[in-house]
Amino acid sequence: MASARATVVVASFALRRDALAALLENAGFEVIARTPDPRSALLEVDQKGLAPRLLLADLRTWTSQDVEALEQLRGKHRDARIVVLADRLKPLITQQLLTSGVEGFLTPDIREAALLRYLELILLGERLYHPDIRAPGPQQEAFPFAKDHAGGTTRLSGREREVLQLLAGGLSNKHIARKLEISDGTVKVYVRNLCRKLGQRNRTQLATWAVVNDARTGWTDSGESAA
Repeated sequence: MASARATVVVASFALRRDALAALLENAGFEVIARTPDPRSALLEVDQKGLAPRLLLADLRTWTSQDVEALEQLRGKHRDARIVVLADRLKPLITQQLLTSGVEGFLTPDIREAALLRYLELILLGERLYHPDIRAPGPQQEAFPFAKDHAGGTTRLSGREREVLQLLAGGLSNKHIARKLEISDGTVKVYVRNLCRKLGQRNRTQLATWAVVNDARTGWTDSGESAA
Protein backbone atom coordinates (compact mmCIF):
# COMPACT_ATOMS: atom_id res chain seq x y z
CA MET A 1 0.00 0.00 0.00
CA ALA A 2 1.26 3.48 -0.90
CA SER A 3 2.39 5.65 2.00
CA ALA A 4 0.01 8.46 2.99
CA ARG A 5 3.07 10.71 3.23
CA ALA A 6 4.97 9.60 0.14
CA THR A 7 6.62 12.80 -1.07
CA VAL A 8 8.52 13.92 -4.16
CA VAL A 9 10.87 16.86 -3.62
CA VAL A 10 11.55 18.94 -6.72
CA ALA A 11 14.15 21.73 -6.42
CA SER A 12 16.51 23.32 -8.91
CA PHE A 13 19.57 23.09 -6.65
CA ALA A 14 20.85 19.86 -5.10
CA LEU A 15 21.59 21.58 -1.79
CA ARG A 16 18.01 22.81 -1.57
CA ARG A 17 16.65 19.37 -2.49
CA ASP A 18 18.69 17.74 0.26
CA ALA A 19 17.70 20.36 2.83
CA LEU A 20 13.98 20.05 2.07
CA ALA A 21 14.19 16.25 2.04
CA ALA A 22 15.95 16.21 5.42
CA LEU A 23 13.37 18.59 6.91
CA LEU A 24 10.48 16.47 5.67
CA GLU A 25 11.99 13.15 6.70
CA ASN A 26 12.69 14.44 10.20
CA ALA A 27 9.00 15.38 10.40
CA GLY A 28 7.82 11.90 9.38
CA PHE A 29 7.31 12.34 5.64
CA GLU A 30 8.59 9.61 3.33
CA VAL A 31 10.67 11.19 0.56
CA ILE A 32 10.45 8.75 -2.36
CA ALA A 33 12.19 10.88 -5.01
CA ARG A 34 14.32 14.00 -5.40
CA THR A 35 14.53 15.64 -8.82
CA PRO A 36 15.64 18.99 -10.31
CA ASP A 37 12.41 19.73 -12.23
CA PRO A 38 8.83 18.48 -12.68
CA ARG A 39 9.58 16.74 -15.98
CA SER A 40 12.26 14.54 -14.42
CA ALA A 41 9.92 13.94 -11.46
CA LEU A 42 7.23 12.67 -13.82
CA LEU A 43 9.75 10.41 -15.55
CA GLU A 44 11.11 8.95 -12.30
CA VAL A 45 7.64 8.37 -10.87
CA ASP A 46 6.62 6.52 -14.04
CA GLN A 47 9.80 4.46 -14.35
CA LYS A 48 9.83 3.36 -10.70
CA GLY A 49 6.07 2.90 -10.36
CA LEU A 50 5.89 5.34 -7.46
CA ALA A 51 2.65 6.60 -5.91
CA PRO A 52 3.25 10.13 -4.57
CA ARG A 53 0.76 11.77 -2.22
CA LEU A 54 2.64 15.07 -2.08
CA LEU A 55 4.92 16.93 -4.49
CA LEU A 56 6.82 19.93 -3.19
CA ALA A 57 8.36 22.07 -5.94
CA ASP A 58 10.92 24.84 -5.39
CA LEU A 59 12.27 25.97 -8.77
CA ARG A 60 14.54 28.87 -9.62
CA THR A 61 12.63 29.44 -12.86
CA TRP A 62 9.37 27.99 -14.17
CA THR A 63 8.31 27.20 -17.74
CA SER A 64 5.02 26.18 -19.28
CA GLN A 65 6.55 22.71 -19.77
CA ASP A 66 7.07 22.44 -16.00
CA VAL A 67 3.40 23.26 -15.40
CA GLU A 68 2.37 20.73 -18.05
CA ALA A 69 4.46 18.04 -16.31
CA LEU A 70 2.68 18.76 -13.02
CA GLU A 71 -0.67 18.44 -14.77
CA GLN A 72 0.39 15.11 -16.29
CA LEU A 73 1.50 13.83 -12.90
CA ARG A 74 -1.82 14.90 -11.40
CA GLY A 75 -3.66 13.13 -14.21
CA LYS A 76 -1.90 9.86 -13.34
CA HIS A 77 -1.99 10.29 -9.56
CA ARG A 78 -5.23 12.04 -8.67
CA ASP A 79 -4.65 11.75 -4.93
CA ALA A 80 -1.37 13.66 -5.15
CA ARG A 81 -1.27 17.13 -3.61
CA ILE A 82 1.01 19.70 -5.24
CA VAL A 83 2.67 22.57 -3.36
CA VAL A 84 4.72 25.27 -5.08
CA LEU A 85 7.33 27.45 -3.36
CA ALA A 86 7.91 30.61 -5.39
CA ASP A 87 8.22 34.36 -4.94
CA ARG A 88 8.93 35.71 -8.44
CA LEU A 89 6.99 34.33 -11.37
CA LYS A 90 5.85 35.62 -14.72
CA PRO A 91 2.12 36.44 -14.67
CA LEU A 92 1.40 33.76 -17.30
CA ILE A 93 3.13 31.05 -15.25
CA THR A 94 1.35 32.18 -12.08
CA GLN A 95 -2.01 31.94 -13.82
CA GLN A 96 -1.17 28.53 -15.31
CA LEU A 97 -0.16 27.17 -11.90
CA LEU A 98 -3.26 28.52 -10.21
CA THR A 99 -5.64 27.24 -12.86
CA SER A 100 -3.92 23.83 -12.88
CA GLY A 101 -5.33 23.14 -9.41
CA VAL A 102 -2.18 23.41 -7.30
CA GLU A 103 -3.24 22.95 -3.65
CA GLY A 104 -0.52 25.09 -2.08
CA PHE A 105 1.20 28.22 -3.35
CA LEU A 106 3.70 29.56 -0.82
CA THR A 107 6.82 31.71 -0.69
CA PRO A 108 10.17 30.03 0.09
CA ASP A 109 10.96 32.40 2.98
CA ILE A 110 8.37 30.93 5.37
CA ARG A 111 9.54 29.30 8.58
CA GLU A 112 10.22 25.58 8.65
CA ALA A 113 7.58 24.93 11.32
CA ALA A 114 4.97 26.86 9.32
CA LEU A 115 5.82 24.96 6.14
CA LEU A 116 5.42 21.61 7.87
CA ARG A 117 2.06 22.66 9.30
CA TYR A 118 0.95 23.85 5.85
CA LEU A 119 1.84 20.49 4.34
CA GLU A 120 -0.01 18.60 7.07
CA LEU A 121 -3.16 20.62 6.41
CA ILE A 122 -2.85 20.27 2.64
CA LEU A 123 -2.61 16.49 2.99
CA LEU A 124 -5.83 16.67 5.03
CA GLY A 125 -7.58 18.34 2.10
CA GLU A 126 -7.03 22.07 2.61
CA ARG A 127 -5.88 24.43 -0.15
CA LEU A 128 -3.50 27.11 1.13
CA TYR A 129 -2.13 30.13 -0.68
CA HIS A 130 0.20 32.90 0.40
CA PRO A 131 -1.79 36.06 1.24
CA ASP A 132 -0.25 37.90 -1.74
CA ILE A 133 -1.39 35.24 -4.23
CA ARG A 134 -4.72 35.87 -5.89
CA ALA A 135 -6.51 33.59 -8.32
CA PRO A 136 -8.01 34.95 -11.53
CA GLY A 137 -11.74 35.52 -11.87
CA PRO A 138 -14.30 33.44 -9.99
CA GLN A 139 -11.68 31.07 -8.51
CA GLN A 140 -10.73 33.73 -5.97
CA GLU A 141 -13.41 32.45 -3.60
CA ALA A 142 -11.56 29.12 -3.39
CA PHE A 143 -8.85 30.65 -1.20
CA PRO A 144 -10.57 31.65 2.06
CA PHE A 145 -7.45 31.69 4.22
CA ALA A 146 -5.74 34.55 2.39
CA LYS A 147 -8.28 37.23 3.26
CA ASP A 148 -7.46 38.29 6.80
CA HIS A 149 -4.33 39.63 8.44
CA ALA A 150 -2.76 39.25 11.86
CA GLY A 151 -4.22 42.56 12.97
CA GLY A 152 -7.29 40.57 13.98
CA THR A 153 -5.36 39.19 16.95
CA THR A 154 -5.36 42.63 18.60
CA ARG A 155 -9.02 41.97 19.49
CA LEU A 156 -8.15 38.78 21.39
CA SER A 157 -7.57 38.26 25.08
CA GLY A 158 -4.37 36.70 26.37
CA ARG A 159 -6.10 33.34 26.88
CA GLU A 160 -7.63 33.45 23.39
CA ARG A 161 -4.18 34.03 21.95
CA GLU A 162 -2.88 31.00 23.85
CA VAL A 163 -5.68 28.79 22.54
CA LEU A 164 -5.12 30.08 19.00
CA GLN A 165 -1.38 29.42 19.19
CA LEU A 166 -1.97 25.86 20.44
CA LEU A 167 -4.48 25.28 17.63
CA ALA A 168 -1.84 26.42 15.16
CA GLY A 169 0.51 23.87 16.70
CA GLY A 170 -1.93 21.09 15.86
CA LEU A 171 -3.16 20.28 19.37
CA SER A 172 -6.61 18.77 19.87
CA ASN A 173 -9.18 20.38 22.17
CA LYS A 174 -8.44 17.75 24.80
CA HIS A 175 -4.69 18.44 24.72
CA ILE A 176 -5.29 22.21 24.81
CA ALA A 177 -7.47 21.73 27.88
CA ARG A 178 -4.74 19.76 29.63
CA LYS A 179 -2.06 22.24 28.61
CA LEU A 180 -4.00 25.23 29.94
CA GLU A 181 -5.58 23.31 32.86
CA ILE A 182 -9.14 24.12 31.79
CA SER A 183 -12.09 21.93 30.81
CA ASP A 184 -12.76 20.58 27.30
CA GLY A 185 -16.02 22.54 27.30
CA THR A 186 -14.19 25.78 28.02
CA VAL A 187 -11.85 25.13 25.10
CA LYS A 188 -14.87 24.65 22.82
CA VAL A 189 -16.24 28.01 23.97
CA TYR A 190 -12.90 29.67 23.18
CA VAL A 191 -12.83 28.03 19.74
CA ARG A 192 -16.37 29.25 18.97
CA ASN A 193 -15.49 32.78 20.08
CA LEU A 194 -12.27 32.75 18.04
CA CYS A 195 -14.16 31.61 14.94
CA ARG A 196 -16.63 34.45 15.41
CA LYS A 197 -13.97 37.11 16.00
CA LEU A 198 -11.69 36.01 13.16
CA GLY A 199 -14.39 35.10 10.66
CA GLN A 200 -13.52 31.39 10.34
CA ARG A 201 -16.01 28.51 10.02
CA ASN A 202 -14.37 25.75 12.09
CA ARG A 203 -11.29 24.82 14.13
CA THR A 204 -9.40 23.61 11.04
CA GLN A 205 -9.82 26.94 9.29
CA LEU A 206 -9.00 28.71 12.55
CA ALA A 207 -5.75 26.76 12.89
CA THR A 208 -4.93 27.49 9.26
CA TRP A 209 -5.61 31.19 9.72
CA ALA A 210 -3.21 31.23 12.65
CA VAL A 211 -0.47 29.42 10.71
CA VAL A 212 -0.85 31.62 7.62
CA ASN A 213 -0.72 34.87 9.57
CA ASP A 214 2.04 33.75 11.90
CA ALA A 215 4.13 32.72 8.88
CA ARG A 216 3.54 36.15 7.39
CA THR A 217 3.92 38.43 10.42
CA GLY A 218 5.12 36.36 13.38
CA TRP A 219 2.22 37.53 15.54
CA THR A 220 2.82 34.81 18.15
CA ASP A 221 6.30 36.17 18.85
CA SER A 222 4.84 39.32 20.35
CA GLY A 223 1.50 37.99 21.59
CA GLU A 224 0.16 38.76 25.00
CA SER A 225 0.65 36.27 27.78
CA ALA A 226 -2.35 34.67 29.37
CA ALA A 227 -4.16 36.61 32.03
